[in-house]
Amino acid sequence: MLKPGTGATIAKGQRVTLDYLLVNGTSGKEADTTWGKSKANFLADPAKFMPGLANGMIGQKVGSRVLVGVTPKDGFADTGNQLGIAADDTMLFVLDLEAASAPLAKATGTAVTPPAGLPTVAFGADGKPTVTIPKTAAPKKLVVQPLIKGTGKKITKGQTITAAYVGVNYRTGKPFDSSYQTGNLLDQPIGVGALVPGFDAGIVGQTVGSRVLLVLPPASGYGKTGNAQAGIKGTDTIVFVVDVLDAY
Repeated sequence: MLKPGTGATIAKGQRVTLDYLLVNGTSGKEADTTWGKSKANFLADPAKFMPGLANGMIGQKVGSRVLVGVTPKDGFADTGNQLGIAADDTMLFVLDLEAASAPLAKATGTAVTPPAGLPTVAFGADGKPTVTIPKTAAPKKLVVQPLIKGTGKKITKGQTITAAYVGVNYRTGKPFDSSYQTGNLLDQPIGVGALVPGFDAGIVGQTVGSRVLLVLPPASGYGKTGNAQAGIKGTDTIVFVVDVLDAY
């Protein structure tokens, strides 16, 4: 501890906004820093992020400046990285812990009644969604329909979102991807081409806490090539139900 903070105690699973200085513990040279640049966001969960750094944040108070030493085993393991950290190098981090928050568990806000004729979604007692496709033809244009309007911050292009989602093939009515099945939330930049075009277009401008129904014609989804691995043809419309749990 270099300077104690007076904020809330950081808990496992929270996302921490911070500045950091990284020093190679072997050479003593600075490897990276956020000071003078954009702040970083690290996940305080050793199962999902660098264990030594995650554990170094858990239990600290927001507002603290902390020195964290990370062994090779709890850092980049046996791979090293492009910052000049070799596989057997210890790392030293100076962290200014500025804020911490946990993603929502599910969409939270005001329910919105969608128009008739769209796919419907129901959540079971187990918290998993079932999407029912109507017997009508798929829409020809992208449909973006909020089902719950969240009260959180508005999502802007370039932010990274954390989201729970299910993707369903309109033609077959069967899911082809679901965070509820894999247990892995989506954690991707939005609006920059990391996701299919309709997903990008539909989520930018929504608010954290929202649940959004997206119906993507081929041009807004996987295009003419489809996605053979997911069983999606080049002519298939796809449907997503997205709970936007966080954005940073």
